[in-house]
Amino acid sequence: SVAVKLMGRLPWERAGESLLKFSLDESAPDLAATALKAVVAYPKADVSVALLAGWSHYAPARRDAVLSALLGVPFHVKGVLAAVEAKRLPASAFTGVRRRQVLAARDPAVKALAERLLTVSARPEALAEATKALALTPVPANGRVVFNAVCATCHRLDREGHAVGPDLLDIRRQTKENILFHIVNSDAEIAPAFTAYLAEAKDGRILSGILVGDTSTSITLRGPLGVEASLLRSDLAKLESLPGSLMPTGLEAGLSKQQLADLLAYLKGEK
Repeated sequence: SVAVKLMGRLPWERAGESLLKFSLDESAPDLAATALKAVVAYPKADVSVALLAGWSHYAPARRDAVLSALLGVPFHVKGVLAAVEAKRLPASAFTGVRRRQVLAARDPAVKALAERLLTVSARPEALAEATKALALTPVPANGRVVFNAVCATCHRLDREGHAVGPDLLDIRRQTKENILFHIVNSDAEIAPAFTAYLAEAKDGRILSGILVGDTSTSITLRGPLGVEASLLRSDLAKLESLPGSLMPTGLEAGLSKQQLADLLAYLKGEK
């Protein structure tokens, strides 16, 4: 670790390649963290390109560390946005706080690029149609029934449901308009911990879900209803992230406007 810190004082030509290698070494997490901090200090475009190249294979913790490190250095923000534009990094990787961080960039060119790439306006017609539910008088008790039928396979609220996606208790702080937006646009923001992965075993089995276990010998994925499946790394042929969330697009289309109004009221904690 000390040696890596000292390497960070050397010119890029002498230390860059080694620091990048150490920063991506999953077998030595402490060393990788030190190297990551050192390597992002270099104002080189190669840094963001190299660190984001393996994004689809990174575990949630590594994704969070890499993105935090890059966005913490203004020079690399443009490189990160270039990866979004080239479809090497999904815009959904930018959760609310990070999205606001990048949109607040001082560089006008970077700010304009961020606004173009990170301002979500997905499925505007579907959102406009779903918004009609906000004009109806809701029955929150009926919303609980809708929650248990549609949402509880992957979410928990008031001690009901399954912990696959985020617990929905904190959602009560949001407006109904914002909650509805995320129901319609489930891929708009995906926190690293809830990234969906696809695992292919050497015997042809395909597993999918949230990565809840990641060790040197095995991985564990959690799918709908909280069902978990483990796979030894020696049996793993491929592990990669999915571009969208486990929550299906168009979920709102299967509900009537009244059911949607009731669900929103229940999610908000109305009585």
